[in-house]
Amino acid sequence: MGHWSQEGFASFVQDQFGGNNAYPTYKRPEELAQIILSNDELLPMADVMADRSRQKYFGKQDPWSKWRAYAQSSSFVGYLIGKYGTTPFHAIYNKAVEDMDFDAVFGRSKDRLIADWIASVRQQKPPTDRARKLYDTLNQNINK
Repeated sequence: MGHWSQEGFASFVQDQFGGNNAYPTYKRPEELAQIILSNDELLPMADVMADRSRQKYFGKQDPWSKWRAYAQSSSFVGYLIGKYGTTPFHAIYNKAVEDMDFDAVFGRSKDRLIADWIASVRQQKPPTDRARKLYDTLNQNINK
């Protein structure tokens, strides 16, 4: 359960503690999320989080959507942990989104948290040239 929380957390931990810049976010989840957003390619995060969407976004059908789902999930998990800490995040980790009580855990609804995350992404410093090149390379290689 909670595929977005599992995959997002795995990418988040890899970026925070891994020794190298590894796929899917190469230690740049916020910058990549910002580029996805500015390119009007943001997947609807509430849909990405829905367990009924597991195969749609994390399956094998569309590699570009899969990569964006991973990048967005990593950025969103990083936002939640950075703003609210690990204890609240662990309260929702590995649960079906339909079973998560965001209001009780974070004091905000799921939709409000997503909107706050998007606002936070928009307020980040501009992406580096390296992040833009990385995004372009991934886009070309994944969308072949």
